[in-house]
Amino acid sequence: MTECRIVKDGALYPVEIKKSVKPNKPSKNFNVLEKYNMPIKRGMIIDNAEKIHVLNDNAFIFPVSLLGI
Repeated sequence: MTECRIVKDGALYPVEIKKSVKPNKPSKNFNVLEKYNMPIKRGMIIDNAEKIHVLNDNAFIFPVSLLGI
């Protein structure tokens, strides 16, 4: 797992990179960003999924294959 965050307009957008297709509780670490006292917006989990889809209110899944790298 790799974590990073994007800051835009005073809000945090969490990003995590996972190796599995269906990670267990993939957005569980997003709440650690609360220590920055900034709004936390919907984040992104990059993994081996086949398509982009909403995971929950906190995150959506983005396939690594769509990154173009």
